[in-house]
Amino acid sequence: MKRSHHGKRTRQMLLGANTARARRGLAVTGLLGLGIVPVLFTGGSSAAPAPVGQGFNVTSSDLSHILRQIKIAEAHVTNTTPAFLAGPDGITGNADDRGICDALVGPGPNQVASPLVADGLRTVDGSCNNLIRGQEKFGAEGQLFPRLTTPVFKDADPVPPGFGPPGPTSYTQNSGLVFDSQPRLISNLIVDQTSTNPAAVSAAGFPVRTQGNAGVTPCADVNEVQTISGTPSAEFSLLFDGQATTTLPRNASAAAVRTALEALPNIGVGDVKVTGGSLPDAITVTFQGALAATNVAQIALVAGTSAITEAT
Repeated sequence: MKRSHHGKRTRQMLLGANTARARRGLAVTGLLGLGIVPVLFTGGSSAAPAPVGQGFNVTSSDLSHILRQIKIAEAHVTNTTPAFLAGPDGITGNADDRGICDALVGPGPNQVASPLVADGLRTVDGSCNNLIRGQEKFGAEGQLFPRLTTPVFKDADPVPPGFGPPGPTSYTQNSGLVFDSQPRLISNLIVDQTSTNPAAVSAAGFPVRTQGNAGVTPCADVNEVQTISGTPSAEFSLLFDGQATTTLPRNASAAAVRTALEALPNIGVGDVKVTGGSLPDAITVTFQGALAATNVAQIALVAGTSAITEAT
């Protein structure tokens, strides 16, 4: 994740016409971090599967970014010579020796500006995955993970059919095969950056990049803002974190939207401030109260309402 720009975390929901197909539709875009992610909602009959590769577009900016990573890797290899590693005095084994990753970091055009910047390519053996001096081997092959807690080796899954005699397997074994149907549970939890993962919610309030780095602060103390605008084709309902509101009119007012949202079991009275409107004028929803400083779910349209057959 890149460094955060400070300010209100904003998401937009647009209600509008799909003129290309002469249909009305609704598009939801989320301003997540520094990227804009479109979310499509469909109603009525299921859409036909898209051709493989549709929607995957590589721009000249993408290619330029990839080329830069290659140039950084090439410069790293070229500049990491025995003379460079020996340091200014040219003698290995002295205090001025350089590390195997030092040529990667610097102000040069083909260097990584800071150890905290995710630039460059991984080496084959995984070294220089971490660019902080003394941590160059973190994540490299053949390295033991530092043990921070008392180990607990649990039982795994039984031997499945076709893999030998039936019986239990366990991480307490010193030989043989261990069968585990969930070997990447920790990785999956790390990848799950939604509000349903308590670890992700906790980490969002104290990001690693904000720890000991001057001028970089968490954005968890910013209330999230979402915007509804445009003209729906018919009455519609909103969806928030799995809960649907009552039906709203095409010209719904800010007060009507607030009442509908506060009636949901996962939004309490006073947890949203709704201003603007009425539709088609923009309506702004600011999360506060129990939902203040929280990365909340995206407000969406209930599929099948507002006579939507396709959204763009």
